[in-house]
Formats: sequence, structure tokens, C-alpha cells
Amino acid sequence: MNWRFWNRRYYLATIYTLIIILISITYWKSFESTKTLTIMPLLWPFIIGLAVAFLLNFLLRFYERKITKRAFSLLAVYVTVTLLISAFIFFLAPQVTRAMEHFIEEFPDYSEMIVDEVEVQLSRFDLTDDHVEVVTTNMNRVIDRFVTFNKNLVPTLMEHVVVIGETLTHIVLGIVLSIYILASKETLRRQFSRLIQACAGPEKSETILTWLRKANRIFAKFFAGMAINSLIVGVLTIVLLFIFRIPFAILIGFIVALTNIIPIFGPLIGAVPSAVMIFFISPTKALIFTGLILVIQQVDANIITPKILGDKIGISSIWVLVAILVFGYFFGIAGMILGVPFTALLFEISREIISAKIDKGAHKADSKRVS
Repeated sequence: MNWRFWNRRYYLATIYTLIIILISITYWKSFESTKTLTIMPLLWPFIIGLAVAFLLNFLLRFYERKITKRAFSLLAVYVTVTLLISAFIFFLAPQVTRAMEHFIEEFPDYSEMIVDEVEVQLSRFDLTDDHVEVVTTNMNRVIDRFVTFNKNLVPTLMEHVVVIGETLTHIVLGIVLSIYILASKETLRRQFSRLIQACAGPEKSETILTWLRKANRIFAKFFAGMAINSLIVGVLTIVLLFIFRIPFAILIGFIVALTNIIPIFGPLIGAVPSAVMIFFISPTKALIFTGLILVIQQVDANIITPKILGDKIGISSIWVLVAILVFGYFFGIAGMILGVPFTALLFEISREIISAKIDKGAHKADSKRVS
């Protein structure tokens, strides 16, 4: 059998599957602003509840190995999460407040310093007065917009207080729903399986349930690995920033750890605003921070990530990049995070379908030779 041919068929089938999904996503996005999606505010608490339950299920399984009672294990899970969130708020809130105050107070002085430095550098080039005036005018315009944004930050937040209130309500309802989901997860799993069997029939339902189990395994491995990886990177960043006396060490370590969940682009997303924040205090320390981040990311990419994730994702780097770009374009940050395990799931399903086709073709060929 020509295995190159089948390998080519596998990649073609995978690409066609991705194209169909992209067309479906585009079709869905065209209706995003219509009234057909007014049901989404009702669904958000359920979506949040399912997501929280999925993430906390790892911790619940850990506690259930130590504590036999489900009620006590659930209590331990939510007490642990509450303590972690409280610790984050306790350590991060003062640094966030101090960073915002410093940024608002010092920004006009830094903006004048930047404009003066740019004018000095421009004077070294053979530019006409008109060109210099255009550059400085545009820079002043950008700086004025930043100043206006800082002044209007609090009023803008107050205008969105209703939206913030609705979001907090959805989160609270989602957390409450996650408690019920985790408390009766076995019952819900059985009911869902019976519903699929009733709708799809015995043979198709078994295939669907197999795929769902694969999806759970892939997403669980991905998020568990990325959580451990981000925690290590965050702690390493905080320790190094304290050693080099970089300001806002805990806040920046938290930002780096949080954005590190996004493959490839996450470190850049977290490092740029952190470097800008440090630059307004000390340009030299901002340069040191940039060097430290480059070292940390090299250690992460070459040592930490291979040790923790290994080949759990199941797709090559090029497909990771494609997944992040495509899903990030359509679904933003959530798409950049979920796109990688979702693409890995598509690859595994396509691989199994094509393997089944190969086995079926080989079986038919053997049957013909026997006959």
C-alpha cells in the first residue's frame, strides 16, 4: 500500500475540515450582531459554570483521593480557590493602585522628556523645519490623547458600571452552577450519555461519546500542563525581578504568568505592557527586564514546556501558530487559548477516521485476494 498517498490524504482531509470550520465560524460571525443571539446573556452563566467546573475538577479529584466525602472535597476546593483569590487581591491590589497613580502623575513629565529627546535626535538629521514640525505635532497629538484617556478613565468606568455589574452577576451565577455541576457530575454524565444515545442511536452515540472523551482528555492535558507551566514561569519571573530590584515584581509576575497561557504570543502580550510600566520609573530597569524576559522565555521554550507538555498537544508548531491566528481573529483572547486544543482534537479525529478507512480498504483487499 502507498502510505505516502494515505499520509497526503490525511493532511488534505484535515485541511478540508479546518476550511469547513472556518466557513462555519464566518457564517456565525455574520449573525453575531443580530437579534438571534439575544439568548446569549441567558447562556453566559451556564457557559461560565461549565468552564469553572471543568477547571476545578482537577482540584476536586485531588481532594477526593484524600477525602472520601464529596461534600467535604467540594468545600475544600472552593475554600482553596477563595484563599488563592484573596491572596492575589491582597498582594496585587496595592501594586496596581501604586502603578496607576505613578503612571497618571508622571506621564506628563515623561511625555515632555520624550518630545525633547525626539527633537534633539531629529536635529541631527538634515530635515526641514516643516518635517520636524509634522513629527512633533503628531507626537504631541498622541500624547494629548493619552492624557485625555487618563483623565477620563474613571468617568468611563462609571459609565460601564452596569455592564460590569451584569458581568459580575454572570460570574457569581456561574460559580454557583459549577458547585451543582461538580456535586452531581456522575449523574449529569449518565443523563447526557442517555440523551445522546436516544438522539443518535447506539452506534453513532458510541462514536460521539468516544470523541467527547478524547476532547476531555486533550483539553484537560493542555490546561493542566499550561497551568503548571505558567505557575513556574510566574514564580521564576517574580524571584528574578526581586533579585534585580525591578519595581512591581508581583504584579508583573502575575501578568507574565497569566498571559503565558497563550502559546507563542502570550509572553509578548505580557512583556510589552510590563516593560512600558517599568520604563516610566526607570528606562534602565526596563531594559534589564526585557533581557530577563528573553532569558526566561528561552528557558521556558527549551526546558520547562518540553518537560511538562511534551507531545501532549499532538500537533506541530506550524498548526499551533495557525490555530492561534485563526481562532484569535474570530474569538479574541479566548480563541487564542482554546484554538490549540480544539485543533489538536480535529487532528486526532481526522487521524482516526482516515486510519479506519485505511483498515477497511486493506480488509477489502485481503478479502479479494483470499477469494
